[in-house]
Amino acid sequence: MVSEKSYVIKSFMTRQALVEQLPMVLKFVGYLQQELRQETMALEIDVKMILLQMAPSYQ
Repeated sequence: MVSEKSYVIKSFMTRQALVEQLPMVLKFVGYLQQELRQETMALEIDVKMILLQMAPSYQ
């Protein structure tokens, strides 16, 4: 088992704003994944958790 530091970022928005900004949100999650060197990131929308596994660009 591995112990890692966790970061929680919360944001609240309307459904319309989410639809409009979703590409930017996913880009930000991808950036965080790369910076934190994580294989998988979680995104929660409307009490549903989505696990995102984006192709890492680090070696």
